[in-house]
Amino acid sequence: MLLHKLFPHHKTNATMPIAAHTNSLQLALWSLWTAALVVCAALQWHTNVVAGQALNVLALIIHCGLTGLVGLVIMTWIEMRLEPWRFLE
Repeated sequence: MLLHKLFPHHKTNATMPIAAHTNSLQLALWSLWTAALVVCAALQWHTNVVAGQALNVLALIIHCGLTGLVGLVIMTWIEMRLEPWRFLE
């Protein structure tokens, strides 16, 4: 297996295979990304309510879109640092 040739010091636990470990990392990263988008939308909505203005849907879409793109880049960077063997193929 390519993983063992590239990382001979990497040991897998018999009770937790590599796939389960990567799924837990992905679950954590996607959960953080979703939470960041929800917080971004809530803050945008809150600023409109406090200012007494109508909901600015265009600003909401732009802010959440930029937050999502930056979050995806950061997630990819974290995955590449923690699990580089997944990006070899």
